[in-house]
Amino acid sequence: MTDDMSAMQCRSQSRFIFIKTMKTGGSTTANILMRYGLYNDLYAASYNIKYLYCSNFTGFDFMALHLRYNRTWMNNIIPDARYLTILRSPFSQLPSSFYYFKFAKPLLNYTDPFRQYIEHLDSYHDFTDVHHQHRNGQMWFLNPEFEDEDQDNVTIIQHAIRRIDKEMDFVIILDHFDESLVILKQIMCWKDEDIIYHISKKSRKRNTITTSMKINIRKWSLADTLLFEHFNRSLWDKVNNYDGDFNSDLKRFRSKNAKVSFECSRNKIHHVGTFCWKLMMDTPQLRKFAKQNEQYRRKTTLTELEQKCKKMT
Repeated sequence: MTDDMSAMQCRSQSRFIFIKTMKTGGSTTANILMRYGLYNDLYAASYNIKYLYCSNFTGFDFMALHLRYNRTWMNNIIPDARYLTILRSPFSQLPSSFYYFKFAKPLLNYTDPFRQYIEHLDSYHDFTDVHHQHRNGQMWFLNPEFEDEDQDNVTIIQHAIRRIDKEMDFVIILDHFDESLVILKQIMCWKDEDIIYHISKKSRKRNTITTSMKINIRKWSLADTLLFEHFNRSLWDKVNNYDGDFNSDLKRFRSKNAKVSFECSRNKIHHVGTFCWKLMMDTPQLRKFAKQNEQYRRKTTLTELEQKCKKMT
């Protein structure tokens, strides 16, 4: 089934909420979603809505933010939205968080700080456990009711996974990003051009994760591990049940994406607002650009929302 034929047979989804987890490729995905919003003149909710709790407001079209999942509140802000998120294998996500949030700082005298940490947790976890990304950071975003004492409780973890599975329309897997985007495109009834991306931030090459380290990571971030394994299987179930020739669509998308990414990256200077400029920008710059373009609409919308909330309090 061609891209054009698919678009004719379904209706594109323009109301969606993306739960942006940390150190999982969320910025690259948010860039895709922000560009889709800009191209289709959609109104993006931003961080200044966090304190608003009124219901059935329809002024926003989508959300792509680092916010913990709260179905009731989010339904009130953007009713009838598709819910999306992204996960990454804890074997790469946990080390990335470890270095990004500077958990490694007290261990920099070791050749491999993360290995020293994960193989001697009893000695070191006290200097990281004040931060929500030190353990099961992906579950932290998707299950606000998750408590510290639940970290090793398989029954509670599985219950949470079943609820997340029921409530999320699609979970992107960073480890199979292109495959996920092709599935996302079909679920949202979008086109190849809507899911083009460019990776500007290359992950630093880290030391090899050994078998013993994987065992410890699995024990330490059991919730994230089981969460990832569940939705990784779910992705491949969707691939196997894909409506069309998945391999052909994947090959076509990869070819388009490589060509566009290369062409845009050849020129280091792009005019603000052009396709290549948007493709190469980080999410904060895109959000600022959208805010400037929506200045009048944003002021009117937020005023309306604030007045409605006041009436309900």
